[in-house]
Amino acid sequence: MRFLNPAGLWLLLGVPILIIIYLIKSQHEDRSVSSTFVWKLSERFAKKRLPIRKLRRIMLFLLQLLMIILAAFMAAKPVMVKGQTYDYVMILDSSASMQTANENGTTRFENALNAIEKQAKDLSDGHTMTVILAGDTASYLLESSESSAEVQLALRNAVCTNGSCNIEEAITLAQSVCDRSDNAKVLFYTDCDYEQAGNITVFNMSREEWNVSLTALEMKEDDGKTFFTGHLISSYQEAKVTVGFAIDGKTIDAKPVSLEKDVPAEVIFEVKDLKMFDSAEIYIETKDALQTDNRFAICQQNRVKYKVLLVSESPLYLESALTSLGTCHLTVVSSPEEASLAGMDLYIFDGVVPQEYPTDGSVLVFGTEHLPQGVICGSFYEEHGKISFDTNSQSDFHKGLSLNGAVVKEYTALVGNRDWENVLYCDYVPVMVSMVQKNGTRFTVASFDLHNSNLPLMVDYPILIDNLLACSVPTMLSKTDYVAGESVTITLLPGAQEVYLQQPDNAEIKSLYMAQGQCVVPLNDVGVYTIAMMGNDIGNYCDFFVHIPLEEMTLQAGGEINIALSTEVTSE
Repeated sequence: MRFLNPAGLWLLLGVPILIIIYLIKSQHEDRSVSSTFVWKLSERFAKKRLPIRKLRRIMLFLLQLLMIILAAFMAAKPVMVKGQTYDYVMILDSSASMQTANENGTTRFENALNAIEKQAKDLSDGHTMTVILAGDTASYLLESSESSAEVQLALRNAVCTNGSCNIEEAITLAQSVCDRSDNAKVLFYTDCDYEQAGNITVFNMSREEWNVSLTALEMKEDDGKTFFTGHLISSYQEAKVTVGFAIDGKTIDAKPVSLEKDVPAEVIFEVKDLKMFDSAEIYIETKDALQTDNRFAICQQNRVKYKVLLVSESPLYLESALTSLGTCHLTVVSSPEEASLAGMDLYIFDGVVPQEYPTDGSVLVFGTEHLPQGVICGSFYEEHGKISFDTNSQSDFHKGLSLNGAVVKEYTALVGNRDWENVLYCDYVPVMVSMVQKNGTRFTVASFDLHNSNLPLMVDYPILIDNLLACSVPTMLSKTDYVAGESVTITLLPGAQEVYLQQPDNAEIKSLYMAQGQCVVPLNDVGVYTIAMMGNDIGNYCDFFVHIPLEEMTLQAGGEINIALSTEVTSE
């Protein structure tokens, strides 16, 4: 006999409690009576009934004792077993390559599910089963179940992902189960060659199915021509395929390619006078084992020409830097009254203060005469201060900067509340702070005058201005190439009010909620996504591509990896 829930035996503690109750329970009661004459007459009758009364109390005690014991055994779930029983721990690889199908159309993942379901039929003999799903993260699909029907129901809800297999997390979960078991068996269903550990049985579901993978697409411009180089490989056998090439969904070329077994190959497409495009794609239409790696796209992140208004009586330093970047439609005026403070992406006020700051775009201010809410001035310094930034900061304000030798003659300390980020320092005193506002625009304040600094004479100066521009009017995405299982951070553009995300193949359009000007979206599907940001007078779009991990495309073993548990358990 075996208990499926040994913790239920704790109810047996009720036995000594019941005994204690009977021991301390009073067997008589004290009462005041007028006479004992009647009791003395009936004494001989009471002596005859006494054995029966004692027997009744003993029977009541035994009955209560039996009820406690039965309740404890029912809670412990005793089962009769034939021979030795095991606690099975099934680790199921749910990475992208497990979607590889054989000639019958059955995937490796489905074969693994069938094998686990077949093993679950033994649960009626007193075994238990835990199923761990190992995708980008590992999680329990089912834990310590003794019901084969429960296991079958859980397996129907198992989903194979487009990401990687996090075997480390899966082993950690398996270890916790084994630590609670006296007799565990760990079985790992995967499609890679792992070292056969002494306490884990590995089942390789791979049958060397033929597959062609498109692994990358690169773009290069030369002499008015654009060259797109596609990379591909055929796994386990030679192949001849036709690779198509499309721009923004329209096929413009196709080339036959002969592939050797497991040898990377290239195919090059040439396009003349290519100007703007959203996405370029290579693809193959063949019935190989894995379909999710038959397309690969590259999306162009076109940096927008920002509308910038510069208000300054001495605009030389800022105007020359902004003009050299080539990313601005720049308007320069000497006072706020000379231009309408509306319709711009970025407003720069250099030593000039407007009556009210605009709210439809980002603002960059040099000076402390009129500070926004949440920022106050500290001490004023007239000596030279060395400009620096926090090397531990994750802000893109500091991207590519060194600022070695940069100094400011006069500056004022800026103190902002928790909504403000320190951008630059002078001798460890904050002199530039920035904040993202509710509508996604950014307000940045500098407490020094560029004319009192050697910054405009330094190589880092154009980089600093470019960073200020990019952070003030950010792009939607930091990159356009992602791996399934990653998350994309979408940044709200100034003036945008509604943000939508279109899934690959026009499957679904989602409205996104932007908190503090950003939104993080997990990426599970493979293909080209489109982001749309809409406002009163703007409509901006951006594409990005999500593909399965490279190691999942080639279907090749990634080397022998020891996946042994830290404690010895029983294996098949």
